[in-house]
Formats: sequence, structure tokens, C-alpha cells
Amino acid sequence: MEDGDFAAAADYFERALDIEPFLASAYMGKLLAELKLCSEDALENSTEVLEQYNAYQKAVRFAREEQLECYGGYARAAAKNRAASAASYEPGKLTEAEVERRQATWSRWAMAVLLGAGLLVLLFAAAVAVR
Repeated sequence: MEDGDFAAAADYFERALDIEPFLASAYMGKLLAELKLCSEDALENSTEVLEQYNAYQKAVRFAREEQLECYGGYARAAAKNRAASAASYEPGKLTEAEVERRQATWSRWAMAVLLGAGLLVLLFAAAVAVR
């Protein structure tokens, strides 16, 4: 997963589960691949509701005691991160992700307008040249 090939990683964990269907760590690997995270440590910074993912539910179901404690810690950290994110929200103030999304949208729109204007200029020049 460290190279970012999450689809291959998911396949690898699925093969591991074909061999050992109760392997909690393989379910966590599938979860990481689904969330496109490179390591379990990244779950500490997540805001995802881990409990809603099938892979997480199975990891918890088949976890040994020390794994269960660790996996529960990830879910608690994610809940804490969600709460902190909600508490820091200010109406009218955009999040960094929203600013980036809007900038990308405006960039695409501006490029489309410029390309359209360029085509109109070319068509006009061609029409003038034909006369």
C-alpha cells in the first residue's frame, strides 16, 4: 500500500482471507485500502466513521484482545477528530478542502471559457479570411 496501489493491496488481503477467513489484520488491511490509507497509523488522523465499514466490523469481530483495543482506539480517535472538526466549523468560513474544490471548479470553468473564446476567434478569423 505504501506505493499507492490500493486495488492490488485489497486483492492481496482478499487472498489472505481466502486462506484464513478470521484474520482480523487482513480485514484492517482491506479497510486501509478502501480508505486509501498507507498505514494503520493514518487512522489516528481520520474523521471517517469506521464502524460503518464492513471490513472494520469484521476486523473487530475477529480481533484478539490487544488488536481490539487498538482498533477501538482508532474509532475513538476518528470520533474525536470529527468532533474537533465540527467544533471548529464557523458558518460562512470555508474549509480548506472546500476552498480547493472551488478553486479547481473555477479553474476548469475558466479554461473552458478561454478555450471557447479562442475557438470563436479562430472561427471569426477564418470567416474573415474566406471573404
